[in-house]
Amino acid sequence: MEMNSEEAKKLRQSILHDNKMLYCMHSRSYMETCMCWGLEIDDGWLNIVDEMSKALEGLNYMFYPKFRVRVQMDQLKSKYGTLHAYYSVVADPPRWMCYWHSFF
Repeated sequence: MEMNSEEAKKLRQSILHDNKMLYCMHSRSYMETCMCWGLEIDDGWLNIVDEMSKALEGLNYMFYPKFRVRVQMDQLKSKYGTLHAYYSVVADPPRWMCYWHSFF
């Protein structure tokens, strides 16, 4: 199914907005992350990336509250007709550890 440029733009914004934990780095500067350039993919990949993002964001919401572990996308681009996804598995410290550092 072909989509016009306006539909593609809306879907790109929707992917970034609806999956906040996965794409949390997209508003940071280029000194910190490659996600600052957004989704560097052709429009044909958008539906696949949308489904993948929903699945990974679901895992984030399932595991983060209990284990404080989440998947974070570092860069997503299409290159030579293939999709390249670079990600990190981030383990945030427990809340009590943040309080522990404030005592010293």
